[in-house]
Amino acid sequence: MFFDLGDIYLRELQARDLDGNWYKWFNNSKITQYQDKGIYPNSYEKQFKYYNYLLDSDEDVVMAIIDKKTEMHIGNIGLHKINYIHRRCEIGIVIGEEKFLSQGFGTICVETFVKYAFDILNLNRIMAIIMEENTSSLAIFKKAGFFQEGILNSYFYKNGKYLNSIILGKLK
Repeated sequence: MFFDLGDIYLRELQARDLDGNWYKWFNNSKITQYQDKGIYPNSYEKQFKYYNYLLDSDEDVVMAIIDKKTEMHIGNIGLHKINYIHRRCEIGIVIGEEKFLSQGFGTICVETFVKYAFDILNLNRIMAIIMEENTSSLAIFKKAGFFQEGILNSYFYKNGKYLNSIILGKLK
């Protein structure tokens, strides 16, 4: 599977992605400041286990975000907790290479993966749970047509404080 998105493209995760910075993204406090990551140190070995988990998972579809010019693996986008009976899932994205942040890649990737979830996987509902302070991700998902469905008070404990999270959803 392959999605050409202009300056970037999406492709399946590959073992060679483990040789890049993938595992290092989750040790970078700027990248993980609004994620449920970066709490424990990440290592190549942990990332390798996660990669193998994804290869066998029937509940996750994760693709690598690749910069066309450099062929660098710059992030991932995924559908998680896919339930084919109730036709729903959660969506998540990470742009792990700092120099590729705030360039609009998140929006085009989310829009593409939403279309994939609805048109190819025949899902009916997609949900995102985003920390309230993560205004960039909230803007990306709202641009992609997600609506706020609720607030989870004190949902994450991060950097010494409890943070609220916004539940966003989109129906086919």
